[in-house]
Amino acid sequence: MEGGNIQGNFKRMRSDDGEKKILRKIFGPIKENYVWRIRTNHDLKDLQKEPDIVSEIRKERLRWLGHVERMPEERTVKKVFNSISKG
Repeated sequence: MEGGNIQGNFKRMRSDDGEKKILRKIFGPIKENYVWRIRTNHDLKDLQKEPDIVSEIRKERLRWLGHVERMPEERTVKKVFNSISKG
């Protein structure tokens, strides 16, 4: 599994859920068409106006992967990458 062990990923997911719960309390509900509703995850993301660090790291890792894939086979980085990906 990418990004560590299952337990670590579960703890991170729980902390993200806790963070969203706190943000919902801070920003409060939304009134649309005379009806109150809680804020969705998308609403909270828009309000934070900061890039999601996990998404940014994943984008950079994919960009790096594309760079390595285009390297010639004789490059050391490419050799190491191929040996790790094959197991």
